[in-house]
Amino acid sequence: MRWWRIGLALVLAPAAVPLIYHVAILLGSGYPYQSAGHMDKHLLQTLALTMMNYVVSFALGVPIVVLLYLTRRLNSLNCLVWALIVGAAAGLVLPWVADGRQSIPPSVNFFLVAGFAVIGGLTSAVFCLVAGWRWRSPGRLA
Repeated sequence: MRWWRIGLALVLAPAAVPLIYHVAILLGSGYPYQSAGHMDKHLLQTLALTMMNYVVSFALGVPIVVLLYLTRRLNSLNCLVWALIVGAAAGLVLPWVADGRQSIPPSVNFFLVAGFAVIGGLTSAVFCLVAGWRWRSPGRLA
């Protein structure tokens, strides 16, 4: 196991999803052609998403990787599956944390769960690709 690659993955992976969001918004909108105030708001929004993704990745992702390492089940497939599960769980818990009355419609809640699962999965996939882990361990089921 190359520890420098894991360190590099810890630095790069949480920034991947906000960077994808940033590029998609720039390509799909008129931000470069509108007034400068719109670009400042977009950059601040991307910075806020990046900070949130780093906090959540270190608070939830690192314990998952450590537990998988200690149980000798550390591979990319297990990391990806657990990131999808924890991301979906975070999408379920977020409405209760943000608004204790749970006044969010079920359709919006579904998109929150799906969105958080995708964010967790993409972050995990980038982490595993940069760390250089195999998708499955030889001779062991996921």
